[in-house]
Amino acid sequence: MITGWEIYWITRLDAICMFLVIGGTCAVICSPLVSMALDDFFDVEREKRMRIAATTFFAGIAFLAASVLIPTTNQAVAIYMVPKIANNEQMQKLPDNAMKFLNTKFEAWIDETLKEKKK
Repeated sequence: MITGWEIYWITRLDAICMFLVIGGTCAVICSPLVSMALDDFFDVEREKRMRIAATTFFAGIAFLAASVLIPTTNQAVAIYMVPKIANNEQMQKLPDNAMKFLNTKFEAWIDETLKEKKK
């Protein structure tokens, strides 16, 4: 049984992904700026400055990689629901015309999701 807490986190996946994309992009773009700022304003030695800039850059890359691995809300719903529906014995006993109806609705939903993803 799905709980309210699970539904909440499924609906937050798009926002989490967007946060990771924006944060990762900012970190990758700003890593050279961090290096220059440390040199100009704080007089940090070159080796330490480069280490901090590299850490910032790789943290940004990690954020971007994580954003790719997090499913969208629609994908998460499909990941959660499709196995439950496909493995449900009661669904297997439905008449053929009911299964055809459900298949067409499910295929339409998948097509709609794919169109959204192409945008």
